[in-house]
Amino acid sequence: MDKQEQRDEDPKNMSSFGSNLLILGTIADTTWRMFTPVLGLLLAGMWLDGKTGSKPWFTIGGVCVGFACAIGLIYLQYQRVLKK
Repeated sequence: MDKQEQRDEDPKNMSSFGSNLLILGTIADTTWRMFTPVLGLLLAGMWLDGKTGSKPWFTIGGVCVGFACAIGLIYLQYQRVLKK
């Protein structure tokens, strides 16, 4: 068995691969938690502004509430990661 084959079968490399997948999963999870509320409420605010003619207040409010929701979701995710 050559050194490359030994390295590929090394349990340390497999745990490193699992750790990398966990990190990538956490990054992807954090990304949607950051952008979905902000973009969703931004679009809802723009729609409401168009319906009511109150530009830009619902849009600004939607971004602010979306940002607060994103912070809350990320905080909950952080607490869940700390428990593991």
